[in-house]
Amino acid sequence: MTSESSGIIDEFDYEIHKRLPPKFHTSKRDVYISKHTKFAAQFKKCKTLLDQKSDDIVIHALGNAIPRALKLALELERVMKHSIKYDVVTSTVHVTDDLWNFVGDGDVQSRNRLLSAVHICLSRIVPEI
Repeated sequence: MTSESSGIIDEFDYEIHKRLPPKFHTSKRDVYISKHTKFAAQFKKCKTLLDQKSDDIVIHALGNAIPRALKLALELERVMKHSIKYDVVTSTVHVTDDLWNFVGDGDVQSRNRLLSAVHICLSRIVPEI
């Protein structure tokens, strides 16, 4: 049940459907990290992009995928023998959940919440001659 004064949702009466968060940018050098994709596959994709296709990439992550994105950036820096640098930017993203009521009249409500986001730009270091 929803408490109007506090905004607290009784999750036993509602099923929560999380809408997709907004995409930041879409280009070949943007990599979106999630908890569902295997770490090795994400690492391979980023390394291939840095080795063959681009001098820089941007890794994006939301919520509980942020530690994985940070680990990925540090692992790439270690494996590439510190030949890349990184710039980390944090932000907050507004996301919306739909709440389906199973008890009572079966109405659907929306809930807005804030999610932390991180954007890590990895760039190849050009040696000075």
